Amino acid sequence: MKLVETDRLIIRNLTDDDLDSLLIYRSNPDVVRYQTFDVMDRAALQLLINSYKNASWENGQDWVQYGIVQKSTGELIGDCALRIDDDTAQIGMTLSHLKRGNGFATEAMSGLLKYVFEKCGVRRVVETTDVRNRNSIALLQRLGFREEGHFVENAFIKGEWTSEYQYAMLRREWDARG
Repeated sequence: MKLVETDRLIIRNLTDDDLDSLLIYRSNPDVVRYQTFDVMDRAALQLLINSYKNASWENGQDWVQYGIVQKSTGELIGDCALRIDDDTAQIGMTLSHLKRGNGFATEAMSGLLKYVFEKCGVRRVVETTDVRNRNSIALLQRLGFREEGHFVENAFIKGEWTSEYQYAMLRREWDARG
């Protein structure tokens, strides 16, 4: 199922054909450094695909993982997680290290924001990110998110206490962007 389409991307359910592309970036320690999950092998990724290939947040699932596909090549270049709880959404994103620096994260997140605000009717999107994740922080700021909090050593991830920033955007702030 196609969830979002932008100029260069399609965000859709994961498929079995995505396994090799997922393995390229989800097995890279640098890519998953600030994620709550660790590197994944082929078997773990197949389980991930099986869990989400027919999933939809509309069916009451807590988090749903979707694939980010580059339209011009048909290649999976990343994935994103979406959670909608009443009037609040959360979005997580992992982009292949091979595709960074091309504006794909900005385009994917913009498409997802448009979807959750305009089609799903959410009032607020909340994002948390590791304070060391400069790329994620820059993305959120570029899109107009506001920093709402700094949580010091609040999450124990990969054997260490990490600190996080919380960012948010309201529907009215999205609309005011023009």
